Amino acid sequence: IPNVVWYLKHVVKAECFLRINLHVVHKHKSDLYHASIHNEIIPCLTRFHNLETAYLKCGMVTLQQIELLLQNCTKVSFVGFGIDASDEKQVVSFRILLEDYGFDKIVVKTKLNWLIAVKSYDKLLLDPTRCIHPVLEAFDDKSCQIMSPMKIKPKPKMIMPINSHIQPL
Repeated sequence: IPNVVWYLKHVVKAECFLRINLHVVHKHKSDLYHASIHNEIIPCLTRFHNLETAYLKCGMVTLQQIELLLQNCTKVSFVGFGIDASDEKQVVSFRILLEDYGFDKIVVKTKLNWLIAVKSYDKLLLDPTRCIHPVLEAFDDKSCQIMSPMKIKPKPKMIMPINSHIQPL
């Protein structure tokens, strides 16, 4: 991974880089499901403002790392990364973050500790000449949990007594 980071920093032009599909092969396959992503990968990718796809099968990510990526790479319409799928709070947090950035199809593959998300309405993504279509088949896989959009309940209004000194905002 340090060589990949060096290459991305020193060789690849920021305006030309559109997709990354980074797989790290571990000696034992189960190591991938527990190893953290290299700490320089996400900060390195943030300089690529035209990035459309980030498929990072190279370790577990944090919510902060994905948020950093999405804040800086606003054209990303497809992501895949490792998470702890058994941690329901973490799964919900990732889901809320991704929905906030416009991802409308989110799939968690619990056995693989893997999350993929897509902005299915994205015009570039729907273009038949694009190479991302085979990956979209993963959203039809029976072995994954397809997450429907969350229904966020409105917060109840604060009820104040008539003689209250508290003023509503």
